Amino acid sequence: MGKSLSRKFLTAFYSSFILAMILGVGTAWNGGNPGISYLIWGSVIFFYAALFMFTYGIIVSSLLEYLFNRLVIQKNLKLTLYIILHGVFGSLVGLVSDNLSSFLIGAIAALIYSCIDVWILNIKKQEKNTKKLLYVSTGCMVLIAVILGLYGSMFNPFSFISAQFWIDAVWWSDFWSVTLYCY
Repeated sequence: MGKSLSRKFLTAFYSSFILAMILGVGTAWNGGNPGISYLIWGSVIFFYAALFMFTYGIIVSSLLEYLFNRLVIQKNLKLTLYIILHGVFGSLVGLVSDNLSSFLIGAIAALIYSCIDVWILNIKKQEKNTKKLLYVSTGCMVLIAVILGLYGSMFNPFSFISAQFWIDAVWWSDFWSVTLYCY
C-alpha cells in the first residue's frame, strides 16, 4: 500500500506538471512577453491541477486500482478499462460544473494521469529511476518558454492586420451569402 500511494503522489506531481505545460501554451499571449506569461500562467495552472489531482485524482485512481486488482480479466482489457475509467471519472467534474471546457480538461487531465501512472508502474517493476520524466518535462517547459520569449511576438494571434482580414472575410462571407440567398 505504501509503494502504491507513493507512486500515486509521484504520478499526481508529474501529470500536474505536464498538464500545466500543455495548457500554459494557450495563456502565453495574455500580455507582456509570451515566454514569461507562459511560465507564470503555467505555474498557476500547475497549482490548481496539483490541488485537484492530489485530492480527487489520487482517491479515484486508488479506488480504481483496488477494484481492478480484485477483478480477474485479461491484462490488456484491464489496462484499457483502467485508462478509460480514469477519463470518465475525470470528466465528471465538467458534468457537475455544467461547463464543456471543464469536462474536456478534466478528461484530458485524468487520461494523462492514468497513462503516467501505468508508465511509472512499469518503470518501478523494472526497478528503474523515474527522474528522466522530470528532466524531460522540465527541459520541455524551459524550451517552450524560451521559444515563446524569443519568437512569441512573431506569432501574435490577433494583430491589427489580422483583425482587418477577419473583418473583410466576415463582411464578404455575409455579402455572398445574402447575394446567393436573394437569387
